[in-house]
Amino acid sequence: MRQFGHISTRAAIAKKKLEDVQRVIIDSRTEAADYRLVKRDTEIMLEAERLFIVQKAKINYLKQGDRCTKFFHDLIKRNNKRSALLAIKNTEVPSDQELVKSGNCVQMSDWPALIWMVSVEEIERALHYIDNDKAPGSDGFGALFFKHMWSIIKKDVCEGVFEFFATGKLLR
Repeated sequence: MRQFGHISTRAAIAKKKLEDVQRVIIDSRTEAADYRLVKRDTEIMLEAERLFIVQKAKINYLKQGDRCTKFFHDLIKRNNKRSALLAIKNTEVPSDQELVKSGNCVQMSDWPALIWMVSVEEIERALHYIDNDKAPGSDGFGALFFKHMWSIIKKDVCEGVFEFFATGKLLR
């Protein structure tokens, strides 16, 4: 039975062991026999530590994210700073005629493609473009969950997407 306790300590020990093996290689100018094994173990431990920290942050967000706490207000402050408009570089705003002349407009022949209903295949393709550890909403379920459960939830997800495109309203 494997133990996963104190993952940060175990990652630090693995990193130190890899550094020691690398020093031996540099000092002796020959490759240590166990270098690849130690390097692989270190990479596994560092990835496990990263995933642990990501999971811990998601749990913290789910617990504290919507409550009126210091954590919530700090999130709001951070998001406001992130989306703040600090400066406008080009103060010249083109008129409608200039914009049309520049050719940066959608052609009438392309309009139907913009309002065309999305297909199940497009929804599935879009899902697979999302990184596995990204959470698409406040539900806390990452894209990996949706990918693994796709055969079960496909119909409901697609109905929600179709309804959004039909009504313009997103379900909560």
